[in-house]
Amino acid sequence: MLIKNLSFYISTYPSRSYSSILFYFEPSDVYAVFQYYQDVCRKIEEFDAILIELNEQRKIQTPTKNLGRNDSSLIVYREKCVLDCEFVSGLPPLEVPTNDVIYFFTEFRYFFIKYISCQIPGIIPPSKLDTWSCVPNEYVKPEYWELLKQQTEGRE
Repeated sequence: MLIKNLSFYISTYPSRSYSSILFYFEPSDVYAVFQYYQDVCRKIEEFDAILIELNEQRKIQTPTKNLGRNDSSLIVYREKCVLDCEFVSGLPPLEVPTNDVIYFFTEFRYFFIKYISCQIPGIIPPSKLDTWSCVPNEYVKPEYWELLKQQTEGRE
């Protein structure tokens, strides 16, 4: 396997209004190209769709679909994929084993599920901020919400 030491992490802004999932792995030249593919999936259904397409495309002799998005392309040639984001990155097209691309999106999907379902300690996705603190909001005393509201109004 080409991809080694894959790890995911969350970058959040102080206001907690925005966060993004980031990743890192070795070798760094392959990582640099994969950075342009982190926005291919933004929903569970998109992860499922790309994994199904990767497996389907690897079964056929001639590629029929470009699985990239925007200015990047991801084309499956059976046991290898060509990732081409040269237009936006200046990096040359990269050939990667199809298994590595499937591994990357599978692991990314797993981490994404943990993130959106509040299973990463201390991290709450923006979509859950109105119903979660570090515990469900139903367990937080109403006095806290009043205090928070006063503090927020004082900043405006």
